[in-house]
Amino acid sequence: MKNTINEQLKELFQGTSFEHYEYDNIDNAEDLIEKIREEISGEEVIYYSNAMKYLLQNDPGLQISIGLAIEQGVSIEDLNSELLATILQQNKLTEELSSLEDEIEAIYE
Repeated sequence: MKNTINEQLKELFQGTSFEHYEYDNIDNAEDLIEKIREEISGEEVIYYSNAMKYLLQNDPGLQISIGLAIEQGVSIEDLNSELLATILQQNKLTEELSSLEDEIEAIYE
């Protein structure tokens, strides 16, 4: 059954941001979802050029990323392109995970 679960997860994650995540040997959906959330919180966009490219592609007006930063209580003095890009990337990954949670739970049932 374990192989079947791993195969189903591999298929589910194929083409998503999570296809490179490790999910072997996780016994239930809640643990897997929590592990992915931990991975997401560790994701960072580093280097100015990478951050600016990410922001330009995903939030050129910076409205979304600044709004998210304000929601998280980040002070304006602490804002920079890397932080804004990281916040935006983590938010996008969290939304992507949320859209997959029901399917993850169904695989473990």
